[in-house]
Amino acid sequence: MTLDLPAQHNGTAAPAISEENAGRRYFDMNLPQWLLDLAFLLSLSLTGLGLPLGNLLVVFFLLRAWNHDREGFVFMLMFSLGEYAISYPKDQWGVNLLYPATFCYFLAMCLLRKNPVLKRTIWYFLAYVASTIVLCVIAPETLSNQWRTFLSYISFGSFAMFLLCFANRPFDIHRFWNRVFSLQLTICAFYIIDGYILRGWVLVPLSHWPEDWGRPSYTNLYIFIDSFPRKYPPGLFPLALLMFPMARHYKLRWWQWGIIIGALMASRTFTVITGLIVGYLLAMGTLRKYLLYGGFTFAVFTALYVVDMSMADPSEEGKTPMRIASSINQFISISEVQDDEDLATFGTGRMAQAIPKVTNIFETGNIWTGFGFVPATTTNPRFIIENELSLTQADEGRYVDVVSVEIAPVNLFLQLGFIGLAIHIIFIIALCRLVRNMKYGKYFINVMVIMIWFGLSGFASFCYSAGILICALAYAAVLLANKHTHTEKLKIEN
Repeated sequence: MTLDLPAQHNGTAAPAISEENAGRRYFDMNLPQWLLDLAFLLSLSLTGLGLPLGNLLVVFFLLRAWNHDREGFVFMLMFSLGEYAISYPKDQWGVNLLYPATFCYFLAMCLLRKNPVLKRTIWYFLAYVASTIVLCVIAPETLSNQWRTFLSYISFGSFAMFLLCFANRPFDIHRFWNRVFSLQLTICAFYIIDGYILRGWVLVPLSHWPEDWGRPSYTNLYIFIDSFPRKYPPGLFPLALLMFPMARHYKLRWWQWGIIIGALMASRTFTVITGLIVGYLLAMGTLRKYLLYGGFTFAVFTALYVVDMSMADPSEEGKTPMRIASSINQFISISEVQDDEDLATFGTGRMAQAIPKVTNIFETGNIWTGFGFVPATTTNPRFIIENELSLTQADEGRYVDVVSVEIAPVNLFLQLGFIGLAIHIIFIIALCRLVRNMKYGKYFINVMVIMIWFGLSGFASFCYSAGILICALAYAAVLLANKHTHTEKLKIEN
């Protein structure tokens, strides 16, 4: 049975924007809606600090958004399910949210009636899941130990859950972008307040605190420490959802640019900053804009490089305050590499992680199917090796699991081998080909490129749930924006 779409959207979200008037206008941020966004994100912060009241408030705001602001709801749901430095969905809800979420993915696939593109997407996804399960079964690690990481790995199935949210409702991609912008700008403000004013872990409590301090909580607050802490960037990953509309459809006020740039400076993560810049430039779409904005970006980074170098402490060799000059210097110095020990320092020590583990997988003959999703906390001596290139002086830093590397493609190769890596790449290409000629199809491709770039330093990517959920939401947005172009709309079987 076909469910007719309602003529009007009942909610408090930003008003719908007609396509002909959608180009290069300011994002809509009305005060009542922003206050609700602020309240929701503060509730997530309370959840991250372990206060049960936060969990109750998060549920309340999600239910409210479901009824009145469906475009905002899907982003809020994604942010609640992913590990974005504000809360941990794996252990702060009494149950790992991956388990009920995975059930919802597959239930949504059954409930949605499929147009040709959706049908192909689901078949591609199921083939991807099945082939990954086969590799997990073949792997030397037991299947029970791989289960949790596997569920995270197949988070792309959430696209069906996002689609189901609009099965009998209209979807406006510009309203969606406006809602993402309002929520994400607030998150950026949290980064600035935590990093430069509170100087601790309060609003973004789980952004990689010092390991020997213990997890931040409402009874164990870290605030006003001596220095300005680096706020690790998971909460900034969803900015990838905004690069395409910012480049093509919207413009920002100066203070909005200031909040975004300030948050990126608080994270001091070179790969994330450059990934967002690459996504923004690629979305421009014309050679003139590539040259203009590319030249401007080069000039800005040159100036920041000079400033960063001038602020560097000579006693801390290879380190600079903003981590811009130090990251660039690593690429410059790679031509001087003479042996593995020199190469180990590249990528802030990431090559020190990768070299012995890649050597080990070749020596053990697991190059085709990998070791499986070995937990980083494994105590099985079969999956622990001595890392002689470890940059840490602590003994525990020399004995590590065989797969964990902060370079997403290498990590994937160690887990699933060449076969798994090939399946992964084929799946990504298949998804991009499905939507490449659709309206806003380049939006999904743009988000995917940014996520893959993030993965070069082990952040997000299409290998970890934080990045996969973002890609799934972008993919669902493209399908929803095109549902009126198909003769058979997305709808629920009745």
